[in-house]
Amino acid sequence: GLVTELSANVMDAAENPATEFVHSFTVDKTKPVISSVELEWGTHLNITEADASQNVTVTMTNADASGETLTVSLNGHDYTGVVDVSKVTIQIPKEDIKDLSDNLEVGGREMELSANVMDTAENPAAEKTISFFVDRVSPSIKSIDLGWGTHLNIKEGDVSQNVTVTMSNADVSGETLTISLNGKDYSEVVEVSKVTIQIPRADIQDLSDNQLVGGLVTELSANVMDAAGNSAAEKTASFTVDKIAPVISSVEMPG
Repeated sequence: GLVTELSANVMDAAENPATEFVHSFTVDKTKPVISSVELEWGTHLNITEADASQNVTVTMTNADASGETLTVSLNGHDYTGVVDVSKVTIQIPKEDIKDLSDNLEVGGREMELSANVMDTAENPAAEKTISFFVDRVSPSIKSIDLGWGTHLNIKEGDVSQNVTVTMSNADVSGETLTISLNGKDYSEVVEVSKVTIQIPRADIQDLSDNQLVGGLVTELSANVMDAAGNSAAEKTASFTVDKIAPVISSVEMPG
């Protein structure tokens, strides 16, 4: 604001002047501006983050509200802190963070946090709001379908093969799912609740049965996280690599 002076003067009947009285005041007709609200947990609050206190940092465009109390509001609660120059960090207690619910909604529940402050002249800033998702449910891998079934035979072991992973819902739609086999990882993006990943021919050819009678049991695993960073429980599927043809050693004829 601009410091401005007002003066008052008077004389009595004998024309004796009073000492001039000067009063200073500040003209501040500009509202403070909140430039940003930064959530420590980002755009999504996941299972791990929901079990700890969290910080909210609010930044002003200048020092107009320095020394003033800023309030953030979330889920019916208010939290305050004093602006230092142009910034303030406010901590939301663990118990209040734990109270934030996702209502078991697929993909999480959208919530809103708001910030408000006034300058010394009591000019209020325009309220600043920010949205985020509360997602406290881990995704679930429902099934793994191996294109070759329970056994990988000689013919199947000489071509590329597909693995289809199905989720229990669309919670990880758009996220990257990874399958691991024989020390290698293969990834694709989940579409709605399903993804099909191709394993190249060369890698299928590398799968060995170690010349074991009946084949070698091998394991494939699948892993994925939702947008909030919640990990699904790893899902595994076992199959047998059998690339040895049986051999008929003899045929005995009666008589």
